[in-house]
Order: sequence, then C-alpha cells, then structure tokens
Amino acid sequence: RKLLALGGPNSLDADSELSSYVWICTSTHSASTVTVIDAKNPSEVLDSFPVCQNHLLCICTVRGALEMDYAMLENSEVTKSGKMLEKPGEAPDDIGKVSYEKVVRSTAEPAATTSADESKITEQAQEAVPPSDTGPEQATEASNDRDLNHNSKPSDEAADSINVDTKEIAIAVDGNDNTIDGETTSTSPSRQEQSAAAIEESISSIGPTMWLGAQNGMLYVHSSVARWNVCLHKIKLPDSVLSIVHVESRVIVALANGTLAVFRRQVNGEWDLNSYHLLTLGSPKYSVRCLTIVGDKVWAAHRNKIHVIDPITLCILKSFEAHPRKESQIRQMATTGLGVWVSIRLDSTLRLFSAETYDHLEDIDIDPYVSKMLGTGKLGFSFVRITALLVSCNRLWIGTGNGVVISVPLTDASGASNTPYSPRFANAQLSFHGHRDAVKFFVSVPMNPPNQGLPTTSKDMLVISGGEGYIDFRLGK
Repeated sequence: RKLLALGGPNSLDADSELSSYVWICTSTHSASTVTVIDAKNPSEVLDSFPVCQNHLLCICTVRGALEMDYAMLENSEVTKSGKMLEKPGEAPDDIGKVSYEKVVRSTAEPAATTSADESKITEQAQEAVPPSDTGPEQATEASNDRDLNHNSKPSDEAADSINVDTKEIAIAVDGNDNTIDGETTSTSPSRQEQSAAAIEESISSIGPTMWLGAQNGMLYVHSSVARWNVCLHKIKLPDSVLSIVHVESRVIVALANGTLAVFRRQVNGEWDLNSYHLLTLGSPKYSVRCLTIVGDKVWAAHRNKIHVIDPITLCILKSFEAHPRKESQIRQMATTGLGVWVSIRLDSTLRLFSAETYDHLEDIDIDPYVSKMLGTGKLGFSFVRITALLVSCNRLWIGTGNGVVISVPLTDASGASNTPYSPRFANAQLSFHGHRDAVKFFVSVPMNPPNQGLPTTSKDMLVISGGEGYIDFRLGK
C-alpha cells in the first residue's frame, strides 16, 4: 500500500521552498520500503531501501538546525525542559497532562539499524507481497488521516529549511567526489577515505532529516542529505504513530492512544530521542488522528475535538468541538491563511474555522458539486466523503473516497482573496483523472527549486495525488 511522499507545505509561501525529490513509502504484509525519485524524472529510481518489517503510516521532513535553534539552546532551553514541564491533567481523561519519558536502552540494543538488520529486512522485503497487495484495515485508516500534509523546506544551505532530500545538497555532495549513497568516484584511496569520512560526519540529525512512523509504534529518523538508507535514530513509542509535524524547533508525533510525543534537540543540535514529553489529549481509546501547523501553534484532532497547543510550553490553549456529534471523528485539516478547513470521517462537508477566534465560519458540501460534474452514474451507489486535503498554489485540493480530485481557487481572477477564508467553488475544477478507490494523499512538488538557475519566485508546481489505481472518469476506466 503506497503511502505518502514528501512533506506538504504549511503555508502558501512554503510551496516555492520545496525540493523535487519525493520519498514514497510502500508497505506490504511483511515489510515497508522507501523509494526515492525526482518528480522531474519519475521513471528513474534514485534509491530504494527497506525500513522496517511493519507498516509505515506517516512521514515528515524536518529541516536542519538553524541559528534560532542554537539560540534557544544557548538560553538554557534544554536545561529548563525535562521534569520542569511536567504537570497533572484534568478529569475525566487527564487532558493536558504532561509527563517526561526517559528511554532506557539496553547495551545490546542498537540506536539505529545495523548492517545485519538491514540485510535481514532486505531479504524479507524482496520476498514480500507486491506493493499492490493491501495491508490491514488499520493501516488503511491511518494512512487516510494525513497525508501527509507535512511541512518541509529546502535551500542551498543545510542550515536552511529542507523538504525531502534537497537537490542542492545532493549536488554539493557529488561535487566532493561522492555519490548520493556515499560512495566515491575518485580513484585515489586517500581521497576516498577523506570523502567517506566527510560524508559520515555530515550524516547526523543536525542536518535535514526524514521522520517515519510505523504501526507498531516505532519512529525512525533518516538523513535526507546522503545515505538515505542509514537509520540515524529509532525509538519505540507507546502506540501507533499516525502523524508527524515539525514546528518551533520541535517534532510533534501523534499517537493512537490519544497522546502527543514531543521531541527537541540536544545542546549539540542533534535530535534527542532518548527522552521526550507525552501530552495527553483525551481517552486512550481514541487516536489523535491528524495534526496541522497554524502559525506557531499546533492543531491536534482527537475524536470530534480540536486542541490548540503551544509546542514550547506544551499548554493546551484552546479546545473546541469541530462537529456537534460526539461520535464524529476529524480526519483531515488544512490551513488557508486565516482559516482552517476540517473534514469529518464519512462526511462530504468541509467545515471552516477561524484560526484567530476559533469560531465556526462556514460549511461547504462538495457532494452536489461532484454529482453535478460527473453524474451519479459515474460514482455508482457510493456516497462522497473527503479523504485528503492540501493547500498549495493558492488552491484548496480535495480528494474523495470515490477517487475524485477537486481543485478550488482561494483567490479570484484578479489575484485578490475572495474573503480571508472562502474558496471560490464557482471556479472549482474537477479532474477527470482520478483513482479507483479513495484519494490517500496530496503532495506538492516544485519543478523549479531555488538556486537552480531560475528565479526563486517561480511557482511552477506539480501536485501529486496518491491512491488505489487510476481511472479516467470520462471513459469510466
């Protein structure tokens, strides 16, 4: 089952900062594999490697350490963490409780995948069922949550925002007589050793990384600079990892037991996966289904509630219901400037909330629009439900359970915003190219990354949708 690739941007401006490299996670019954491609030349596979023997449910790109990160560390931000942030929760489910978790590793337990482990996983991956085979329903449900909208940013410096492995950095490595996997092209042994040593030094979580979450609660951190197959860190969390975002020098991980795991950097700039904080959002019987970044805050969805969280203090600033039905479950969220669009499981209605006041502003039902454009005959007896959301290129991208992709402009013909929030459904476009089953995710990929001899203001973007199979709705096949 193919999951996401490449973290999606959190704002419209982030689109132009992404890389054209895409990581595609494929999970079968016995192994999960990552395939790396360049969207400009998708027929060529840059790398492919096994990650684990469980289902990967989410992936997120995390930029390298910036000056602001070190500034926070110099201000004793690390020494003020730990148990000092612990606090009790409120009844009935300890909502708002913060606990500090220390990971006790045995001496025999490796911090990352060993070569023996990799060879074993590789053999199992090669013997695995083809990617077209579907995994357990739980994996399908979790992959629907976020598609991975994920934040990421690249630039010509490792200290700047990076999406997936940035092409600029890969080229820089190649310029030092190194290939992407770290092997050297120089014939001189001494130069080979020097180049290999330089690459080993550069491969750390100080630089840009990819974070991958699995159904069994494992969290893996890989470099997005070179040697993508090398696992830098891994940690076992209390439950399945359903969503990952990066904000304010923190990595926030949503778990299936109703909690968030919050990671921060160490003094040397590397990510600390030997300790983390757990923030409880509700009953452990229900998952934190999705996360989104709104400004410098995190919106987390638990059942029918949205919790607005300060990632530094770990305080819940606001909690409100996204739907009056208690049994409803929030499935996706997408930020559009001053508003946040929310979709509900098994529902065709988008609900809009103010990012400032948290008020419910508007409902838009896409069912009539889809039925009008395609006709009920094209959709059979299945009803329209929203399964994927993305904001990119000043448009709201909507994926449905029928495999239909809808693109709605967020500005009018003159380029001015209609309102601070609303898309213009009168000018919406429905793609006749879709999927045979639910749209699982969207991801936006720049065709003209920065520093490639083209203006950085270029907005030549490619939006990729992922799902089961392909169908041309005009032909019905």
